Amino acid sequence: MLSLLGITLALILDQVSKYFVENGMTYFQRIDLVGGIFGLRYVRNTGVAFGLFKNQEPWLLAFIAIGIVVAIVAASSFHSSKLSRWESFFVGLIVGGALGNNLVDRLRLGHVVDFFELKGFPAIFNFADMCIVFGAALLTLSIYRREKRASRDNSLQS
Repeated sequence: MLSLLGITLALILDQVSKYFVENGMTYFQRIDLVGGIFGLRYVRNTGVAFGLFKNQEPWLLAFIAIGIVVAIVAASSFHSSKLSRWESFFVGLIVGGALGNNLVDRLRLGHVVDFFELKGFPAIFNFADMCIVFGAALLTLSIYRREKRASRDNSLQS
């Protein structure tokens, strides 16, 4: 159930923020939020994560995204008995981010709307990217901590 919440939260944050960027900014406009360090810049990404594989057919990238999402859902379903509620939520964030960026945007627009610009970071990104990255990082950390705790408990019982 929490995975559905993660998917829904990621999709809503992503699509609502992109709506406001598309309707409130002109293409390539920059709005500083924290000096020159962090701001908004409206760009269209025809590639995948962080602009890789630019100018590929949108349907091909959407098809690949669907395959990745199906693989993530299948793997998490297979291991669902081992996942904590938070881990299920993190999986939902990853899936929701992938659906928002690589399916909804590509099928609706033929590209992804990106707008977060961080000085020194090589790409402009969006909420869906953040959901994927933070979801994956938090899921990895949570599983690592759980496995480390289980290993420690097993060694104490021996």
